[in-house]
Amino acid sequence: MKNFNIILLTILLLFSNEMKCQSGLLKPLLKGGEKEILSESIEYSAKKGGKEVLSETIEYSAKKGVKNLAEYTLKNGSKEYVEKIAKRSSSGIFSKLSGKSIKATSGLIPLKLINESNEKLIKKSFKTPIDKELSGFASKNVFKLIQNERSITVFSKENIFLGKIFKTGKHTVIEAPEIITKNYGGKERFYVNPILNSPRPNTSYKIGNTIYKTDYYSRTVSARISSFPKNIINRPQIKGVVNRNSKNDLLGLVSGDVRGHKIAHSLGGNSGKVNFFAQSGKLNNGSYSSIEGLLNKNKGFIKNYEVTSTYSGKSYRPKEIIQKFEFRGDVNKLITTKSKYPEFNYAKSVDVNGLKFYSCQIKHIN
Repeated sequence: MKNFNIILLTILLLFSNEMKCQSGLLKPLLKGGEKEILSESIEYSAKKGGKEVLSETIEYSAKKGVKNLAEYTLKNGSKEYVEKIAKRSSSGIFSKLSGKSIKATSGLIPLKLINESNEKLIKKSFKTPIDKELSGFASKNVFKLIQNERSITVFSKENIFLGKIFKTGKHTVIEAPEIITKNYGGKERFYVNPILNSPRPNTSYKIGNTIYKTDYYSRTVSARISSFPKNIINRPQIKGVVNRNSKNDLLGLVSGDVRGHKIAHSLGGNSGKVNFFAQSGKLNNGSYSSIEGLLNKNKGFIKNYEVTSTYSGKSYRPKEIIQKFEFRGDVNKLITTKSKYPEFNYAKSVDVNGLKFYSCQIKHIN
């Protein structure tokens, strides 16, 4: 039993070092000296063999009511824990044991080891509740919400999948397709995903390789696409797309404004309201459009295109818009753009792989 106590203590120490536990559970045990206890545990483990020791430890831990602790430790990478302790310990035995331990713990511990009460606790900690605010959102848009273990699935009234909602504290993440399909008379038709027409506050919308972020007032403050798609459905084929000159349902529009796209449809931007903003018609047809033209003609040389917006107070009309992107093409095209728009800037840069590119940016006053 002494040996079991030693091994159990080792797992507790590993767990403590990783999670920085402050419960005080290990304090009386550590009085004897962490290094000495670990050394004794290591030697025993090395003699017995990693797989056998772990098996015995789990069995003993289960009897003592710490199933979930053993499960957590083993599920979350014994390799990392062994390596961390090995660096801190003067003993070289860990390096010999690590190979056996890693193989022995890989996928061998079944989930059933977690007792029922702790299983419920784990589910609760990851659960995205359907609260009053979400219920109101669903009711207003005639959506159906289905509670899952870690997310909420959203369906239309016709039971068409619209997306999933995840919550991380006060922030929300919605993962959704850009368009949905409906079948009429055996013919498939494309529609704008309605979940993108009701922007929510403090939310990130992940649509393929595009991410839109909204602020407290549900205003889209940034839109980013890592690379441009090769195939884009033509706008006339998508039902429910509102004409850009329409003044309906878009806040912040003033005389002379149009429904501007954060990311142009031709570059992979969606046709939901989350991608629209009140934009000066002059800007839409001027420098903003020219940069989009540059991007369209050099799609294969562009990465990480992002549009950010700055607002004044509670206004829904951005006062400032910035377009920025990484360019890996002919620098002469940037020189030409700079000569036409002095506010356009570019600078040499290097990515994590050591590849050179030009970091480009232009600021517009809306």
